[in-house]
Amino acid sequence: MTPSIEIRSRIPGRIRFWVPALYRRQDYKNKIEFYLRREPGVKKVSANPNTGRVLVLFDPGVEEGRLALKILSSKWQEPVQKISEEDEIQGLPVAETILSGSTLAALTLKQVLAGKSPLTTDYAVLYLSSAVSMIAGYPILKKGVSQAVKKGGINYELVMGAATFITLVLRESLWGLAVVFLLNLSTVIQEIAVRRAEKLYRVFPEKQMPYLKTDIMPGDTFTAGTGDMIIADGRVVKGEAVVDESILTGEYMPRFKNEQQHVLAGTRVMSGEIKVMAERSGRDTRMGELLSMHDNYLDAKTAYGEKGERLAEKITPFALVTSGVVFACSRDFLRVLAILLSASPRACTLAGTLPVKLGVARAAREGIIVKRPASLEKLADIDVVFFDKTGTLTEASPVVSRVLPMRGYSADFVVKTAASLETGSVHPLASAILKEARIRNITPVPPSVSREVAGNGIKGFTDGQKIIVGSHDFMVAEGVDISDSLPKARRIQHYGESEVYVAKEGRLIGLIGIRDTLKSAVSEMIHRLYKRGIARVGIISGDSSQAVKRIAESCGIDLIESSLSPEEKAEIIKSYKRQGHKVAVIGDGINDIPAMAASDASICFGRGLLRVEDFADIAILNNDMENIPKSIIISRKMQHVATRNLAMAAGANIAGIALSALKIIDPFFAAVYYNLNSLAVLINSMGVLNMKI
Repeated sequence: MTPSIEIRSRIPGRIRFWVPALYRRQDYKNKIEFYLRREPGVKKVSANPNTGRVLVLFDPGVEEGRLALKILSSKWQEPVQKISEEDEIQGLPVAETILSGSTLAALTLKQVLAGKSPLTTDYAVLYLSSAVSMIAGYPILKKGVSQAVKKGGINYELVMGAATFITLVLRESLWGLAVVFLLNLSTVIQEIAVRRAEKLYRVFPEKQMPYLKTDIMPGDTFTAGTGDMIIADGRVVKGEAVVDESILTGEYMPRFKNEQQHVLAGTRVMSGEIKVMAERSGRDTRMGELLSMHDNYLDAKTAYGEKGERLAEKITPFALVTSGVVFACSRDFLRVLAILLSASPRACTLAGTLPVKLGVARAAREGIIVKRPASLEKLADIDVVFFDKTGTLTEASPVVSRVLPMRGYSADFVVKTAASLETGSVHPLASAILKEARIRNITPVPPSVSREVAGNGIKGFTDGQKIIVGSHDFMVAEGVDISDSLPKARRIQHYGESEVYVAKEGRLIGLIGIRDTLKSAVSEMIHRLYKRGIARVGIISGDSSQAVKRIAESCGIDLIESSLSPEEKAEIIKSYKRQGHKVAVIGDGINDIPAMAASDASICFGRGLLRVEDFADIAILNNDMENIPKSIIISRKMQHVATRNLAMAAGANIAGIALSALKIIDPFFAAVYYNLNSLAVLINSMGVLNMKI
């Protein structure tokens, strides 16, 4: 079987991959380079479709496995699309506008130079203007008929196409030509303005799960060692390992797995090696179930867009009735034509949709990528915000919180003893202890012999003395008396931290408390949410109540939901919604997806093996906490502008119909009036794009 990706060479900060699927695939090259350049710490990317190789230069600390996964995943992702200058006029009636405009200008010039010709006798003018009107007006009529067939009922394009045809029958061909020209011209001008306003990057959600093997069948076995991802749900049949399950459970502490215990697809082996018998794969895995829960909650339309469409649908019949009454009373078809022109629902349609599109563009400037615009709308009414804990509010990187030495020993001595034995270990707790040693300017003494016991701790010899570092059960199993440590252990547990015991020569010398750290900007962000009128801010987590409570108290959060499964999280969100609340969920793990899907709006910071940003409504690409309250500010501004737009557009339409019915304006000025109405909506909407946050 051809490998999907291989590492061909590596030195610190530089790695070269061989990707067979890249060979002669320019589209895949563009995707790889774009998505890898988005990765924090990546300095340079060069993908070569001629050789199938990818060169990546990166900063220290960037995971090579993460880069490989991003290369693989980009194959299934849609490229980011940007509207080019050529795209601005694509599909617009530019040729029809030029044709009708130049013909109208020529005929007008003829009348100025040669005088007016009665169209009843000047057949050359009649035939020319009629032919051009039919050619240039055909797209308008075609669109009207198509919409009438698909949706049923009468639409504005159909009415105006029919009105133009009637002007030709009545031999008012110059008026018909003028109407067609003005309609096409307004379409071109307005669409170009709208498309320029929409000129922003668009990221499309990933629908596949390329990281989960679908060719693994129940009963197959596979091996996963240190750093490997587990590719199917299954049971360990041989070996033991420490597995990071935070992406599924939300708990930052890894779990020990040995024979007969179950492991889940998408989790990663931190240390050790296990042989696993697969039980479920692909979409049947636990991860697949969680991801599929998202599919039922996708929403395509926006509320303001629908309001604008409903207004437009009401205005057209009203204009038809009014024009029918006016024609019955006056027999003046030009007055009818003016009514129909001034009743154009284009402004109402723009009034609802344009502020939302510009809100998406404004959010993108801040590094906030909106996947489902309807969710950005809903943020304006959010009154409850729930955060996942691990990786969202915290760094998901354990640190030493406190060192509690036993009588006769110092804190530095306990740290040095533990750090010396942990030298070379890849366990997250070992990293925390070694970091604490560096902070205290302690130089560890590497052990002469050491052995890591997965899930329990590590033991070995330093300077000829036996050292043991690990859990409560590990100490008991090794015969270390820990009876005097109970008060210290309870103190650590009270703060929602994990305790690590340190023993030397069979005697307990101290305990080390380990905790996850709160991100620096969290407290200020929570304060801004309350200031913006959010009634309740909470944590919804699978972690223990003590750990969640500690984080909540440290950043001013008043609502706590802990020790929850992913499904239980979703039920909590639904219960708040049943009470009438509008709920937003902010998370970063696969275990958060059910709650995010059940919410009114979901926001994420991408982290882990699968980018949750591919499934959230809104993704914060730069991990800036301030962008959460900013997104709410943008949403509320967008709501204010859209509401004002709808009132302004509908009011102008009604006023235009009245002015035309009273013969205060003719068809030409009615068309100008209709364009001014749309222009006013556009200018007002630009306030969303240019707002200060």
